[in-house]
Amino acid sequence: MWRAVEPELVKLAADESRFDGVTGDLTFPSAVSRRATYLATFERLGLESLGGVPGSWAAASGFDAVAALPDDTPPFALIAANDIVATGALRAALVRGWSVPGHMSLTGWDDNEQSAYLVPSLTSVVLDREELDKNSMRRLIAAVRGESPPAPATGLQRVIWRESIGAPSGVADLGFST
Repeated sequence: MWRAVEPELVKLAADESRFDGVTGDLTFPSAVSRRATYLATFERLGLESLGGVPGSWAAASGFDAVAALPDDTPPFALIAANDIVATGALRAALVRGWSVPGHMSLTGWDDNEQSAYLVPSLTSVVLDREELDKNSMRRLIAAVRGESPPAPATGLQRVIWRESIGAPSGVADLGFST
């Protein structure tokens, strides 16, 4: 999933050089895969990762991750496992007196409805679940029939830029949306 949004990440990296991430529950294969891909992507792009923090799918893991950072942490961007985790991280940043964006840029995953109404509104990655489901069923049916599988679906994810991320260099209009 990270590869799909990597071009957007590169835009963000023009303004942010330090990143951190809060994973989902590492007993889930998807969380393990996301964390491994996060670390590999940052290494490949030559970006500084603050390591990635194991978490859960709950807001408390985002809150705890940000609250545990040293007071002298320089400005950075945080990528949360989902919008709920990002909400906890946002709360902890504000409790610490950090501005978002400013001291910490923040993005979630899943584009939950409330994310557009937070202050600041939360940048998030949205997944076209309907198209993913259709493609998965086509591939399953082809496998059952012994046919060649259709090409994997592409373009299933996109970044919804909102106020929790400072404008990346070269992006004049973030198209903030609700």
